[in-house]
Amino acid sequence: MSNALEKSSRIRQKNDQEDSEMSEKEKYTEKSDTSRSNDNEEEEEDDQVDSKTLKCQFQSMQAELKRRIEALESILLRRSRT
Repeated sequence: MSNALEKSSRIRQKNDQEDSEMSEKEKYTEKSDTSRSNDNEEEEEDDQVDSKTLKCQFQSMQAELKRRIEALESILLRRSRT
């Protein structure tokens, strides 16, 4: 009977050890998933910043081109009058 108890106790200890190892792996996996999620959020924020920066640069270039076109049109008008 004591052999059966010892065997049962060993099996329980082994199962407990395996459970604790699995929970450690799960914690690591959860941390990895969380860090991946954080990385993705940071990339999205970077993309948003890049998008805003590009939009601002585009608007600035557009305004500069508009100014230059207007200047060229005024030069052409002056030349056509003379």
